[in-house]
Amino acid sequence: MMKSLMQALTVLFAAAALTACQGQNTETVREIIREPVPSNGYQQAEGGVDSGGGGNGVNGRPLESYSVRLQDVPEFNEYLLPIIRTVQAEYPRFASDLVHIAMNRTWYLIPVELNKLPAQVIGVSFGDKQLQQLALQNLNAVWINSDLFAQYPSNEDRAILILHEMIMGVRLMKHKNRLDQCYSEIALLRLDIKQDEYRKQRDLCARKFALDSSDGLTDSVAKISLSKDDYDNIRELVITLWRDKGEISKPQLEAWMKTKSFRNY
Repeated sequence: MMKSLMQALTVLFAAAALTACQGQNTETVREIIREPVPSNGYQQAEGGVDSGGGGNGVNGRPLESYSVRLQDVPEFNEYLLPIIRTVQAEYPRFASDLVHIAMNRTWYLIPVELNKLPAQVIGVSFGDKQLQQLALQNLNAVWINSDLFAQYPSNEDRAILILHEMIMGVRLMKHKNRLDQCYSEIALLRLDIKQDEYRKQRDLCARKFALDSSDGLTDSVAKISLSKDDYDNIRELVITLWRDKGEISKPQLEAWMKTKSFRNY
């Protein structure tokens, strides 16, 4: 009897301790973040099937209804498209990556609080209490908290957030499959309104890899590891592109990408 009583008290104390810990973990994170995984520091944040599947929604609407075309977002056209055009003149392959992330990833503006990541993981020198979460991204989609996005004091700030996610997408391209790499190489055709040629080249990519072996046709999720330096590098490149409006030489950008192990073409 005494043994059973002690076991019951142990369970109650454990539950109370867990509740207390959860109640203290109420800080929000302001940086653009990804879900942490202890083994590699990154996890695809959305999707997947456990035992069965089904639709999901927010505020009575399916998640798919919150998707947007980035080229229909005013801040993209006003601020970021000119930057891409400037980059294109000097470094078209990098510009093609930017177009690919902007137009071939699924972007969501959704009124939810997104998952959080501690400040120390993203490499900032202040605490979680001073941070808010703005967006998160996996290898296929970008999720933006539309409530916070709407509260931004300027269109420029919203454009910088989008640019950050685009640069993050470029950093993650090294983990994408070869078919997606092929699509990224030809993405500038879409920007140049050469839709017929763009569709033709996409068909060529699809046929090539449909006939190829399956090796390299899956994303290398298990190898993803984002460090504090990665987050610093992303912010650095965002600042450079935004400040100089895309005016960056190809030799300098190539050297920067090589020294940072950011992206190899």
